[in-house]
Amino acid sequence: SLRVVARGDGCLPEEVFKNSGVDTVVSLCRVGAKKMFLSMLRPNVIDFIEEATLDRAEDKDELLVEDLIVRKKTTLESYGIKKLEGVYALLLKKMDGTVVFGPSPSEKLEKGDVLVVLGQEKFLKELQNGTF
Repeated sequence: SLRVVARGDGCLPEEVFKNSGVDTVVSLCRVGAKKMFLSMLRPNVIDFIEEATLDRAEDKDELLVEDLIVRKKTTLESYGIKKLEGVYALLLKKMDGTVVFGPSPSEKLEKGDVLVVLGQEKFLKELQNGTF
């Protein structure tokens, strides 16, 4: 499915974009202000998130954050995340919009759910080549 993202400049309310079919509105002013605020409160967290999601280094031992779309009904345990060294399930976004932080091994995964994982790139590739 096509996802539409629009840049908001502050002149038009976000609802105008949403009513015209835009999925996500990005306000550069709001994003910049939020990053500045969070950088003062939690600089190490912000640095890690940027490095794990944006800076794709050549180092295969570096930790990355990835989102994986579940392709079939299963559980976290049967999928084998606990068996893969260095891969951790951070959160699960269900199809109905609910979010489960730190899902347990017995958590049920449905087709279309999104699993956010943290791990080394070499292990994440193994995971992506699996049953997802």
